[in-house]
Amino acid sequence: MLTHNTSSSRTVVGPFKGLSYDPTTPAAQIVAQLAKFERTSFKRMALATPLQFSKSKFVFHSGMLEKVLMQLTESYEVLYLNGRSLHQYQTTYFDTNNLNLYRQPKASLLRNEQRQLHPKINISYSRAILVNKSGKEKLTLDLDFTFEWKNEWISLPGLAFIESNYLTAATPFMMTAHRLNIPTTDKSTYQLGINLLYPEV
Repeated sequence: MLTHNTSSSRTVVGPFKGLSYDPTTPAAQIVAQLAKFERTSFKRMALATPLQFSKSKFVFHSGMLEKVLMQLTESYEVLYLNGRSLHQYQTTYFDTNNLNLYRQPKASLLRNEQRQLHPKINISYSRAILVNKSGKEKLTLDLDFTFEWKNEWISLPGLAFIESNYLTAATPFMMTAHRLNIPTTDKSTYQLGINLLYPEV
């Protein structure tokens, strides 16, 4: 039997060209901080990304990001696309009518269940990608979230997620996160969005 092992099916649109930022937003402040990092490319990032890695997710207020990034400037490079370090994405997440993937994010779907997937939520966010110069870690930084579905939307500009894919936990970011008591989470932004927009869940 064919199974599908992703936590949810999704379509990503982005990065968008010509994106501008309000200088008062967390995103604009982070762009200024990212400008202090050396740049990397897709090719270099692919070579540096660990093939066999562990994964940890962290969630915290975006007001802490400047303090976090200041500790990483010498050890990480930032991926630039079209001359930009921070890019806007929109993701449409799919699930069954009963939200089976929300309730069991690690569950596998049989082929007939895959046909029952329907769009459930749109999530917009800004993303930056950092690569450890040692090649032992890749960081995905997401912030400026907006969750939207059927004319209802909730914006959380103060929310920041960082996902670390690492070979060893002894990386500058992991040690910084531990020192600043940044909490880990096993929840996804999809699960958060469902909690916000589907009160019956």
